[in-house]
Amino acid sequence: VDEEFFVLAGELILDDVRYSSKGYAHLPAGFTSRHRSSPGGAVVLNFYSGEPNVLDSAAECDERRLVTHVDGLAGEWGGNFHPKFPPGAGRKLLRRDPVDGEETWLLGTMPLRSGRRAEKHPVVEEMYLLSGELVGPLGVMQAGCYFWRPPEEWHGPFGSLTGNLMLFRTKGGPLSTVYTEHETDFSWKPAHA
Repeated sequence: VDEEFFVLAGELILDDVRYSSKGYAHLPAGFTSRHRSSPGGAVVLNFYSGEPNVLDSAAECDERRLVTHVDGLAGEWGGNFHPKFPPGAGRKLLRRDPVDGEETWLLGTMPLRSGRRAEKHPVVEEMYLLSGELVGPLGVMQAGCYFWRPPEEWHGPFGSLTGNLMLFRTKGGPLSTVYTEHETDFSWKPAHA
């Protein structure tokens, strides 16, 4: 099965590649590794496309889908990636699958930023909150929180008093967003908090 991981803390060594905090990889089904270790320990967020099993023989690996290593602390971040997305956020793409279009990215927002429109997507969207907080209509998420959202589910708007860093993934294709036409008031104290 496909394996995707993001190092939250510590260091992971996969063959000759070192993944420290914010290190990322996507290993397609059939990827073969000779050695994995973490001499000092690591906290790693793993995602699998099914139940992982060790294969007795080598399987075919689609090299086009392999993302060997991305350092989340290095490289450029993109700015406004949708005209209705509220300003004050940056996005760092970690993976866009050339076969199915699924994406994984980091999203960081500045403190006191909030949106005014609900949104939905045609694909599954999941998020792990790496740091900070996220305020939405259903309450306040803190670092370590996770959500999985089915396609076409309206959600938001969201904001953050502290700013935040989030890891997002889509399942079923690339992210596209539909926003409501009309803005709504944002509440820093949702009824469900």
